Amino acid sequence: EKAAALYPSADKYAITPIWREDLDIQGRRRYDLIRDAIAQTAQENGFTVILGNDLVPHDVNYYQDLTIHPNERGFAWYAQGLLKIIK
Repeated sequence: EKAAALYPSADKYAITPIWREDLDIQGRRRYDLIRDAIAQTAQENGFTVILGNDLVPHDVNYYQDLTIHPNERGFAWYAQGLLKIIK
């Protein structure tokens, strides 16, 4: 809400969480709830929502810790995906 009020005419983006390898069924439900809450709040405040889950391949070889933190290749995918959306 603050960012929307401070920058009413700016293009604003919100990125939902990226994929992570270690989600079990319970963790997946929480992940989905958090993602949906971020997306809903962002949309209500005029942000364009970017689905982080779609930015980095769902393959541990793109993650530095083989779980959640992208490595150089993962961040390259992340950046290219963002550029396509923002352009």
